[in-house]
Amino acid sequence: MGFFGKIKQFLGIGTVKVTMEVDGNFKRSENVINGKILLSAKSDQEILEIKAELEEEWEIGKDENKKTETFNLGSWESKTPFSMKAGEEKVIPFTINYNLIKSKNDQMRDSAGKVGKALGGLGKLMDGEKSTFSLTATADVKGAAFDPNCVKIMKLID
Repeated sequence: MGFFGKIKQFLGIGTVKVTMEVDGNFKRSENVINGKILLSAKSDQEILEIKAELEEEWEIGKDENKKTETFNLGSWESKTPFSMKAGEEKVIPFTINYNLIKSKNDQMRDSAGKVGKALGGLGKLMDGEKSTFSLTATADVKGAAFDPNCVKIMKLID
């Protein structure tokens, strides 16, 4: 591998393309996400690890009082290394078991009755509470400082 090839490898350019096949919606009641990670090698590569993670970015407050936290809700990983040749494609199925984190407003909304649901929803609105869910698949490529990944925004449904 020449000088420019080593630089491209280090930067993760021309290594492996990562994509995902997954439903963009996930259900509050199921606690499982199934999908497939698709890898396409742009050159000969050694993959050290593959992982998928479901994260929630939680925002509360408004303007200068806004706070943001990120929570890992669940993950899957394969630590079995393998090699790929240029032009080769692999499909890797995954299953993530996740646990949702509930704010006090979420807990109130999930309590029995229409009043609890209404008060929880109103509380979320008043507190400026918002959650964004993302699913990230990453391939750890040998010699690459910036591993290729794919991020999908997910929607939580009841």
